Amino acid sequence: MKVITGGAYQGKTQYAISKLGIKECDIVSFGDGKRLSDICDSDIKCISGLHLFIRDCIFNDADPDPLIERITGINPDIVIICDEVGSGIIPLDKKENLYRETVGRIMCRLSGKADEVIRVVCGIGMKIK
Repeated sequence: MKVITGGAYQGKTQYAISKLGIKECDIVSFGDGKRLSDICDSDIKCISGLHLFIRDCIFNDADPDPLIERITGINPDIVIICDEVGSGIIPLDKKENLYRETVGRIMCRLSGKADEVIRVVCGIGMKIK
């Protein structure tokens, strides 16, 4: 598994395409309204917008962990792209704060299991693992 993280609109998806050989048609994007439960039995090469899936789960009182574990188990070579949401102002809203915390914890766990972790800033990837 490879994990790509960084701030919003920093070139994470383009980095995956240009540096990791991911084709645009191989990317499943949660920004397009996809749900992990709809695709969890598929052979997936790349997931983009994991933070949006986690947000959807949190705001619908669902646990994102089982589906994320399932998809990474089925697709051990998957590339996961997720916005970094933990930097900045801590939200006062309880669910917004839970969302922020959940993304951070899941990304820590996924990064620990990943073969490679890349942080992208201004389109430049920095291998951090």
